[in-house]
Amino acid sequence: MNNLKIQRITTVIHTYNSGQTIEKALKSVLPLGGDILIIDMHSTDNTLEVCRKFNCIIHSHQNVGFADPARQFGLSKVQTKWVLVLDSDEWVDTGLCNEVLKTIEDNNNAVRIAFYIRRKNQTFGSIPKWGLHGYLFDKSLRLFTIGSISYGSEPHNFINVNQSVKIRQLKSYIFHLNYISTDEFFHKQKRYLALSRDVVKLSPRSNFKILVIFVLRFFNSYFLKLGLLDGSRGLLLSISAAYHFLALETSKKIDKDK
Repeated sequence: MNNLKIQRITTVIHTYNSGQTIEKALKSVLPLGGDILIIDMHSTDNTLEVCRKFNCIIHSHQNVGFADPARQFGLSKVQTKWVLVLDSDEWVDTGLCNEVLKTIEDNNNAVRIAFYIRRKNQTFGSIPKWGLHGYLFDKSLRLFTIGSISYGSEPHNFINVNQSVKIRQLKSYIFHLNYISTDEFFHKQKRYLALSRDVVKLSPRSNFKILVIFVLRFFNSYFLKLGLLDGSRGLLLSISAAYHFLALETSKKIDKDK
């Protein structure tokens, strides 16, 4: 820790052809101060041009089709004690910035601590409240001290929390530009489906179990979490939640059987 910069926080953002959204993300984190670390996966648009205008520290990483390896690479480049992780299509408001800075001040002596931050997902032009994609339910560990968490090298492996890490949750939100149109929605579902097709490699028993969990996941999002109150958008997002979970469980099963 003695070699860490005096600056209190680094914002890590992975990018790939993010020219349409990255400027809003960068502007939103300026009140935090410190470094903005960009891990770019070989963008071919104006992403890096925009990032250079904000004096970001830029590193390149192989584009493997998902974000976790790039995020982990980004953590290895951080020189501050605290880290905030954002996607290139996310942004924060002054409320979250102020809460982050106060949280850092209040936990200045903490060695291993991480904070959940909920997201408000803007989907098809507005923010859904219900279902597993509603902002009441969508959260992940985004603010933490360096060394508290790491990211996996496989798709949908998510976050590995190190031992003795204290877990808390902030009150404010991250805002996320999720699906702009139904075309984009179905394009992303094809990606989830491509991952879930590996389910045929599993035994019939595992196959059946995962499909049952898929149905239960949809039922949970659409009915129990009241996704139905968001109309057709709630239906599509509940299907998305089920596909996402199917791909995750399939990946876990295949890794276990290797």
